[in-house]
Amino acid sequence: MARYPKRQKVKRYRRSFYTREMRLKKGIGIAVLVVAVLAAAWVAAPHVLDWATHTWYTVVRDRDLSASSAVSESASSGAQSTAASEPAASSVPEKEPEPEVKGTDIVTGLWAEVDVATLTDEAAIRSAARQLKAQGMTYAILTLKDTAGQVYYASQTAVGAANAAPTQVELTSVASIFKEEGLVPVAALTAFRDPAGARADHALAIRYQGQEYLWLDNKASAGGNPWLNPYAAETVQYIGDLIAEVHAAGFDQVLLENEYSVISAGTERAWISGQANNPLQSFPYYPGYSASGRVMLTGCRVTSLKPGDRVLITAGGHRSHTVKPADSVFKITNDSIDLRDAAFAYIASFSMLGVRNLRIEPGESVMIAGLGILGMIALQFAALSGAVPLMVADYDEVRLALAMELGADAAFHPGDADFVEQIRAFEPDTIIALGGGSAMDAGKIMWLMYEHPEAKFEDMAMDFMDIRKRVYTFPKMGEKAYFIAIPTSSGTGSEVTPFAIITDADTGVKWPITDYELMPNMAIVDVDNAMTAPKGLTSASGIDVMTHAIEAYVSIMATDFTDGLAMKAVKAVFDYLPSAYENGANDPIAREKMANASCMAGMAFANAFLGLNHSMAHKLGAFHHLPHGIANAVILTDVMRYNAAEVPTRMGTFSQYQYPHALARYAELGRFAGCKGKTDEEVFENFIAKLEELKEKIGIKKTIKDYGVDEKYFLDTLDDMTEQAFNDQCTGANPRYPLMSEMKEIYLKCYYGK
Repeated sequence: MARYPKRQKVKRYRRSFYTREMRLKKGIGIAVLVVAVLAAAWVAAPHVLDWATHTWYTVVRDRDLSASSAVSESASSGAQSTAASEPAASSVPEKEPEPEVKGTDIVTGLWAEVDVATLTDEAAIRSAARQLKAQGMTYAILTLKDTAGQVYYASQTAVGAANAAPTQVELTSVASIFKEEGLVPVAALTAFRDPAGARADHALAIRYQGQEYLWLDNKASAGGNPWLNPYAAETVQYIGDLIAEVHAAGFDQVLLENEYSVISAGTERAWISGQANNPLQSFPYYPGYSASGRVMLTGCRVTSLKPGDRVLITAGGHRSHTVKPADSVFKITNDSIDLRDAAFAYIASFSMLGVRNLRIEPGESVMIAGLGILGMIALQFAALSGAVPLMVADYDEVRLALAMELGADAAFHPGDADFVEQIRAFEPDTIIALGGGSAMDAGKIMWLMYEHPEAKFEDMAMDFMDIRKRVYTFPKMGEKAYFIAIPTSSGTGSEVTPFAIITDADTGVKWPITDYELMPNMAIVDVDNAMTAPKGLTSASGIDVMTHAIEAYVSIMATDFTDGLAMKAVKAVFDYLPSAYENGANDPIAREKMANASCMAGMAFANAFLGLNHSMAHKLGAFHHLPHGIANAVILTDVMRYNAAEVPTRMGTFSQYQYPHALARYAELGRFAGCKGKTDEEVFENFIAKLEELKEKIGIKKTIKDYGVDEKYFLDTLDDMTEQAFNDQCTGANPRYPLMSEMKEIYLKCYYGK
């Protein structure tokens, strides 16, 4: 069986064989080439600038159209416009037949919204239509179901009738008169943001954990409202019936958009369908990685696409309308490609890139731990690369069965008693951990269990202040398998650290397993893998980077070498995390800088280690299921104030730490991040204020209580959390060695905010 070749250090020399005459000719050639390039750029510049100033366009789902065949001139970049339809269905053969499209004409033009309250009678309808036509409009958009769930016509559906708006329009008359006046009537129906419909029939609503009580998009006291559940058959039937009604009345075009989008079958689908309570997300929230559909409208400077084109949408969310710059949308030129398959193309590129970078040789064995979307696609690319045997591991039996159908040679469940023996029987040459921190940490432990099943967890989990001087000797790793870590989020830095945070399945306790033998052999940090991370993940992982860097900088084991990495990471988070959070893939520079910051902070704390902040966050997350980054964030500034005491109750115990100087270290870090002040104390307070401002910008709540942690349960578990946090391996490197009573006080302050 093929083995991954052992890396050898090779010293390379460079020697020039150019003569003086040859170098002169080479210089002249380069000069001529530069002049030619500049001349070409001068000629092409107007065209490039014209293309670069394009407006945006939208993607729309195909529907029955029988609109006017007149093709109007495209609207200017400042105009609001909409369009319709796709080419005849016969021109787009699909793997499975799509609904027949009757309309064949593409119509572009200006559009305007019409206030349905003004359409009181035939005369008012005709007057409104003529005014729009005189203004050069082609489309008249009428909101017939609004975001409150009110329906503005006499619907025959039970829910629609129960939520009839005070103002009702006669649909048939509106549609016919608008058409007579040369306008295209378009019905706008708000689909899922519908509190009235959700309250009228709970079968249509998103509910917590499948229970009867409704999910609300905010606290009830703050005016929170329920939403319709897009995965409920009753909801689909209701919206479909409304569409059928307005279509029968003469509204040939109903404004619908994306055909298909890709979301996580686990976390995202569970959350949006009301099966999970994720504190990181709140409506309006649009999950999803990529999408496919058809062009509805293009800006006047877009020449590469036209209405009706089938396209792949990069970073397309799970939403109705998608608005994108032209250079982030790709035309599907092969008519045989099904749009459902095309929707996976963008997210699939991440897995493809990771597998290609591995340079898998035919006959090499590969194991993929974690079978989410990325893992499942990586499996197929690994199979195409010739990996044999190809193994997968996941806790979900359905995913394991699907993986076997997609080409896996063996599937393993980590919970099986003979899990290690199963893996060893296949002897993989390469283990790939693809995902966030949890996936990479799990991969490290699988790697360890595979190579050394005799190792005891209890021994590996023993606490040592400096893992380089521990009593227990970790077994030598990498002798059987090459371990590769590919992060898909910018937070943990696990791809470059010797840490693996593992939860004890019996006790629920989180333990950091730490040794340099757990360092991955290769880390592939490609920002494309995190480009479409949702806001909640961006926020939690980003503030985790900040915490890593700050704790590494004030650690009793910090050095000049770790300081530079930590300082650069802190400044990068301040500078780029807000934009990465707000703009996501629309700011690729911010995404790239956060990926770099995560890796730099990981290298910093891999050598300087962490502190009390992480010790307490580990236990807070384990007991109360707060995401790790959030758990770090809500206690960050309080731990900093605790550490900054000039006269601590107990000093840090490491011999190199001669006297308390955490305040000076925090101030030094704050100054590098741009905080001003005449004294260290003043700079420190400004640093704290800047951190609180950052947390507010990225949606971090103020207290533990704000995340819905039950007060009684929190107080009941307080002693256990405190004791376990005190014994956490991260505590030893904290600049101030804590008393358990002091840790308890910090927990309480962070819960109540006082």
